[in-house]
Amino acid sequence: MADEPELRCPSCTTVARSGDRHCGACGTALSAEAAQSEIRRQVTIVTSDLKGSTALGERLDPESLREVMTTYIDEMRAVFEGHGGTIEKIIGDAIVAVFGLSTPREDDTLRAVEAAAESQRALVSLNDRLEQTWGVRLTVRTGVASGDVVVGEASAGQHVLTGPTIAIATAMEQSAPAQEVLLAESTYAVLGDRIDVEPMGAVRPKGGSTEIATYRLVAVPEHVATATATGAETIGRLCQTCGDDNPESHRFCRTCGAELRERAAVRDTRKTVTVVFADPKPTTADGSAPSAEGLRDVMSRYFGGMQRALEGHGATVEKFIGDAVMAVFGLPVRHEDDALRAVRAAADMQRALPELNAAFEAEHGITLQNHIGVNTGEVVAGDASLGQRLVTGDTVNVAARLEQAAGAREILLGDLTYRLVRDAVEVEAVEPLTLKGKSDPVPAYRLVKVSRVGDAVRRRSDTPMVGREEELSALAALLARAVDERVCRMATVFGDAGVGKTRLIREFTTAAAREALVIHGRCLPYGDGITFWPLREAVREAAGIGAEDGMEAALARLHARVPERAVADRLASVIGLSQEPFPVPEVFWGARSFLEGLGQERPVLLVIDDIHWAEATFLDLVKHLVEAVAGAPVLVLCSSRHELLERNPEWATDGGSLRLVLSPLTEADAGRIVEGLLGGTGIAPAVQARIVQAASGNPLFVEQLLSMLLDEGALVREQDRWIQVGDLARLDVPPTIKALLAARLDLLDHEERGVIEPASVVGQ
Repeated sequence: MADEPELRCPSCTTVARSGDRHCGACGTALSAEAAQSEIRRQVTIVTSDLKGSTALGERLDPESLREVMTTYIDEMRAVFEGHGGTIEKIIGDAIVAVFGLSTPREDDTLRAVEAAAESQRALVSLNDRLEQTWGVRLTVRTGVASGDVVVGEASAGQHVLTGPTIAIATAMEQSAPAQEVLLAESTYAVLGDRIDVEPMGAVRPKGGSTEIATYRLVAVPEHVATATATGAETIGRLCQTCGDDNPESHRFCRTCGAELRERAAVRDTRKTVTVVFADPKPTTADGSAPSAEGLRDVMSRYFGGMQRALEGHGATVEKFIGDAVMAVFGLPVRHEDDALRAVRAAADMQRALPELNAAFEAEHGITLQNHIGVNTGEVVAGDASLGQRLVTGDTVNVAARLEQAAGAREILLGDLTYRLVRDAVEVEAVEPLTLKGKSDPVPAYRLVKVSRVGDAVRRRSDTPMVGREEELSALAALLARAVDERVCRMATVFGDAGVGKTRLIREFTTAAAREALVIHGRCLPYGDGITFWPLREAVREAAGIGAEDGMEAALARLHARVPERAVADRLASVIGLSQEPFPVPEVFWGARSFLEGLGQERPVLLVIDDIHWAEATFLDLVKHLVEAVAGAPVLVLCSSRHELLERNPEWATDGGSLRLVLSPLTEADAGRIVEGLLGGTGIAPAVQARIVQAASGNPLFVEQLLSMLLDEGALVREQDRWIQVGDLARLDVPPTIKALLAARLDLLDHEERGVIEPASVVGQ
C-alpha cells in the first residue's frame, strides 16, 4: 500500500496528523471543508440545579453565600470529574457536566449515571456540614440524557453545545423530584438492566413536540469502570473549546483551531457587575416542533449574532449551552459605565433579531423571541480569564428571574441597573415582580429606549459654579491669544472623574459662544470606527446634520457648510457619508482646512471631551491642528483624566498649549455646592460637614451623596430646613461612585491591586 501523502499546514508548513482539521502550531484550517464542518460528539449530559438559591441569597451575605456555593460546587466537581466527566458550565447555581466530550469511553453513560447518583449521596453529608456552619441546607434536582451534540463551529470564540440532548437533559432536571435523579429514555436505553429504575411520567422538553419517557434512578450496582478511552491517545493538552485532546507541543487545537490555554488557580474577588440573561424561545408558524437540523443552524447563527452584540460592548460571554445566553459586564475589568454598556448591548441584541428572524423563517420556518433580563449587584467571582468562570451571588439569580418574567422581545432592568443608567434610558415602570425565592416584590423597569452616546448619570448644571475662577480666566486669556494671533491654541483640563472638568468647560463655552462658534466632539471608550469619532461629531454639529437626516440631506448640508469639494469629500468619508477611503494625512489636511474655513467667519472653539480615551491617531491629529492651522483663530479645548499624562507625559507642553490640573475643592467651596443643590434651603451644619468630609472636595461625590440621602429619606424637608433622619456617622457609598472607584482599581496591575484593595477607603 502506498504511503499517504504528507499533510502540511498551508500557512506555516508544519506537518499535521491525518484526520486533523486545524494546524496545532498556528491554528489554520487545513481545508475549507474542515473549517466549515461541524464537530459532533456522542455524549451523556448531567444537569444539576440548586433550587431555592434566590432565597439563599437573601439569607446570607455575599461572602457566606460564596463559601456555601464554593463548597457545594467543589464537592460536585470532584464527583463528576472523578468519574471522567467534563464540567461544561458553572453559572450561579447550575452545573452541567458532559461525559464523552473530551475522551470517549465505552462506559461514559454508566459513568454519568454513577456520578449523578454519587452527587446525591455526597449532598447528604455536605448538607450536614452546611447546616452546622451556616444553618442552611441545599436542595438539588438532577437530570441525565444521552445523545448527539454539536460542538460550536471551528471559528466560534465561545464554547457552543447545541442539539436536542441539551434540552432533554434540562427537562429531566426540571422534572426531577427533589434530591433525586431523573433519566431520559435515551440514557435508560443504553444501560437497561445495569441500573435499577422506576418508570415515571412522560415529559415534553421546552420547544419540543415529542414526549420523552422518564425513569427515576433507584440504584446503580457497582461495576469496574473502563480505564482507557476507546481509540484515544493519552491526553496531552485538553482543548477548553471543543474538549479534544492534543499533543503537548500544540498551541492550537487540531480539531477546532482554538488556542490552547492552561488552567490557572482561581483568585476569588468581590465585584459589582451587571449580568445579562437572554432566552430566545424558538417558535414555528404552525406550532409544530422545529426540526433538529433547522434548530441547530438557527441557534448557532443566533449565538453568533448575540455574541457580536455583547462583546462589541465589552462583555465577558459565558459558554453557550442549550439555548441560554449569559454575559457579565465587569469581568475581568470593571468600567464605570458597565451597567450602561450592558443595557446598550441588550438593546443591540433585540435590534439584531429581526434580520436574523427573517432569514430563519425563510429557511427553516422558525422565529426567535428574545426575553432579556439585566441586573446589577455584587457577586463573588472567579478569574474570568479561565476557561471556567464562576459568578456567584443573588445578582445572578435575580437576572435570570428578570429574564423569565420578561415578555417576548422585552428587556427588564433591575432596580440598581436602572439607578445607574436612568439619565440615558427611557423606561416603563412595571408592577414589582414576585420572583421565585424572593420574600419581597422586586422593582423592575421595561426598557423603551437607550441613548447611543452620552453619560448614564446627568450632572446638575442649575447651580452656581464655585472655586474655579482662576481656571476660567486662564482659558479666556488663551482664547484671546488665538484671536489676536489668528492661530490654533490648545488647552487641556485634567482632573479625576467628578472633579469638575465638564462643568468648568461648560461655563467657559457658554460665555465664549457670544463671539465664537462652539462645536463639540467626544472620544468613546470602546467600539468600532471610533478613531475619528470626535471629528465626526464636530463636523456634523457645524454643518447642522441631525440624526434623522438621510444620506442625501446630510451631504447637502455638508457641502453647503464646506464648499471646497476636496475638503468635503475627505470629511464625508470620516463622518459616515461616503465609502471612499482616504489616507490618514489627507484626513488630517481635510480637518485642518475645515477649521481654517470656519475660522474665516468667527473664532472657533472645538471642545473634545474625554481625550484620555482617544486613539493614538486622533491624538496625532490634535497635535497637527495646533501646529498647522494658520490664518484662523481656533482654540481646541480638551478634557482628560490623568491617564493621558501617564501615556503621553509631553502632552500640551509646547508654548501654544495650556495645562489646567483641577484640584479638589476646599471644604468651604464644597459646602457652597451643598447649599446650591438644596436651592439655598438650610441644612444642619453637622450634616453638611459630614457630606463635605466624605466627598473630599469632589463635586460629583457631593452631588451623588446628597442625592442618595434625599432618595433614601435620610434627609427630609420641614418648612425651610432639611432635617436629618437616622444616623449619618457612616455614609454608604452611592453606586455611581463605587463604579468610578472600582474601574480605577481595575486599571492597576495585579500586584498593585493586591496592595491597594484591602486598604482602600472612600473619603474619610
